[in-house]
Amino acid sequence: MASTTTTTTTNPLKAFTKLSPTVYIHRPIPDPKNDQPPPIIILAFWMNAHPRTLTKYLTTYRALHPTATIIYTLSTSQDFLIHFSARTQHARLGPAVAALRAAPPSSKIHIHMFSNGGTFAVANLLEAYKASSSEGRPLAVASMLYDSAPGTSTFRGGMRALSVGLPANPVLRGVGTVLLAALMVWSMLVALVVPRADGVMVGRRGTADAALVVGEDGRRPPRRCYLYSEGDAVVEARDVEAHADEVERLGGEVERVRFERSAHVSHMKTDPERYWGVVRRYLGVD
Repeated sequence: MASTTTTTTTNPLKAFTKLSPTVYIHRPIPDPKNDQPPPIIILAFWMNAHPRTLTKYLTTYRALHPTATIIYTLSTSQDFLIHFSARTQHARLGPAVAALRAAPPSSKIHIHMFSNGGTFAVANLLEAYKASSSEGRPLAVASMLYDSAPGTSTFRGGMRALSVGLPANPVLRGVGTVLLAALMVWSMLVALVVPRADGVMVGRRGTADAALVVGEDGRRPPRRCYLYSEGDAVVEARDVEAHADEVERLGGEVERVRFERSAHVSHMKTDPERYWGVVRRYLGVD
């Protein structure tokens, strides 16, 4: 079984090249003994994720699959509430699309998305990829892992998710909370007229759209796995399970991995052996 021991460096993020303010890539040195194209791992992190919190995921993925190309994306509350248009998001993710286009067609692609920010980013990435193809082909993906996602659009859940990036100072946090609440109300009102403004639903629908993503054979859906918890106060377990049920009804292969008490995007921290065991299986490095 592959080890989940991470590599020791002064700054693991330095192994990644900045393609844009929100897209980074790690291209390993090719192995001349291996004639197979390296797999591509896409990590779409949650909104307002601090670089420090990404280190464990990035270093462990590199340790699990040293020959893989790893692309990771970041997003902020503004992407959800203000810059939500397809044109803006597709341009933001353009460097990731270009990297996918430049890869060998037979490369296995694995997607791991975190929270609603991750599903929103992936849905836009899939749209942008298809739009970049003269034939309008969807992206062929080996597996998709949903970590603490997808949810549904609620004021309470949205506030909890967006509050992650607020400062610790009580006064500043209070002011930020009021401003976020106003933005949330505005966003929900706009979404009544412009469905695109509902980033949660864009991610929920787009990542399951057979016109945007297919399995490796180009026909069947990709394998999907949901990692979620009853202890998640941001994305409810029942919303994740409803999405899994819907995908299953459409003929998709689905696995549900339920954690009992872990908080939002904290399953890896709560039960690392179980968590990384799932990841290893989907990467095929068990």
